[in-house]
Amino acid sequence: MTIQNTEDKEWAINPTISTASDSCKGYFTGRSTLIVPAKGSAKFEVDYLPKTMTKKTKAEDSDELEDVPHQGSLFFPLPNGTALLYNLKGIATEPEREDLITETVVAKKQKNFIVAVKNWAKQTQRFSANWEVEGAQDSGLFIRGSDTFDVAGESHRDYKLNFMALRAGVQKFKLTFKAKDSGEYVFYQFQITVEENKEVEEIELVSPIRESISHGIVFENPTSEDVVINRSQFVVANEYVEITPEEQTIKAREAREFQVSFRPLMISESQSDLTVKNPVLGDYKYKLLLKGIAPTSQRSLAFKCALGQDQMQAFRFTHFLKKQTNYAVKVERADGLGQVDFKAEVAQVPAPIAETYKGVDVQVNVKYEPFTIGDSRGVLKLTSPEGMEYSCLLFGKSSAP
Repeated sequence: MTIQNTEDKEWAINPTISTASDSCKGYFTGRSTLIVPAKGSAKFEVDYLPKTMTKKTKAEDSDELEDVPHQGSLFFPLPNGTALLYNLKGIATEPEREDLITETVVAKKQKNFIVAVKNWAKQTQRFSANWEVEGAQDSGLFIRGSDTFDVAGESHRDYKLNFMALRAGVQKFKLTFKAKDSGEYVFYQFQITVEENKEVEEIELVSPIRESISHGIVFENPTSEDVVINRSQFVVANEYVEITPEEQTIKAREAREFQVSFRPLMISESQSDLTVKNPVLGDYKYKLLLKGIAPTSQRSLAFKCALGQDQMQAFRFTHFLKKQTNYAVKVERADGLGQVDFKAEVAQVPAPIAETYKGVDVQVNVKYEPFTIGDSRGVLKLTSPEGMEYSCLLFGKSSAP
């Protein structure tokens, strides 16, 4: 407001600001003294800082709502004996957001956000916290914090919000703090980018060739709904790694274990990536360190018959290779050169495709036909073009005719 001084002397005016009700007291403020030069003018500024939103009421002869403004008055007692009076009306709309918080976090990792909650009133207020997520409900999103808390008058208090998302994506939500008595509120907006968890757990599987070793992987379900994990959600590059069972249902806030089994077919070392992709729990990544070592035991067959007779036995083995092949069959003396008392029935034996993790049984017949009385030793060897090897010690004992 501009005040004009018509006299030849300087004016010192003490304006008075008042409000129509105590509920909006202090919403209008200004300087306590205004100096107006002689034959000049000065501007007086009124600041409007509402601490509550204006209420709304129905307009006359209409269903539309209109604002009920905060009302006050500004009084100027002028030195020339006159006065000026202004009516003050203020409209306070909904508050603007306190801040937009943007950050990048890692999936399946908890992150705490700290925000300041200001109490604009002179007395202590109790606030309720509420968060609202944009878009469809996501069972893999977890936001936690205190439901209610108190903030002393004309001060602030830090509020901790715990955030975790199971899957990658962008999560947007609004965090509102509402004063329980008045209904006034402040709010923050969050835009959180969730990236895939790049941590890879290493699992070492070491086993003698053609023997199986297993390692358990535990999956926790922190959601409030049942989650189904089946074998099709496991992606592994090694066809000799088996996942069991076929399917499991993990109930809300429970855990279940899957077994990762490996059966090496040759003495070797390799690595393989294992990924689990679940639409609710997200992705899990593992690195398998696979190692096949020498067998811990040796197969054997024992024969016994009289000189001039013979004995036939079958050597049975399991073929695990996921392709059809032929094994070359060879029998040798175990104690040097010379005539062999053992003979294989065939020079090679076919093996069909092993369509399951259990493999397929194959057998080859070995005949013992001694040439002298006493003990003899031999070795049965089976080899495939792919490098698969099986061996069996042969023990023979012959007696007099």
